[in-house]
Amino acid sequence: MDRAFERYCTQVGKRVRQLRLSAGLTQEDMMDRGFSLRHYQRIESGRSVTLRTMWKLAHALGVRPQDLLP
Repeated sequence: MDRAFERYCTQVGKRVRQLRLSAGLTQEDMMDRGFSLRHYQRIESGRSVTLRTMWKLAHALGVRPQDLLP
């Protein structure tokens, strides 16, 4: 994978974490919103995600999909 893309994915993961913490949620709380704990941890660690996952994250965090992007 190209380094610029890896850095971008890392920034998305950090943004998702920031939004989760701002909402007062734990990673375990995300399980109640349709994510397995391991999958969610991978998202925050900067793994590449699909558009479907971005949509699901936005809904779970109560934000617009574009708010997930750095």
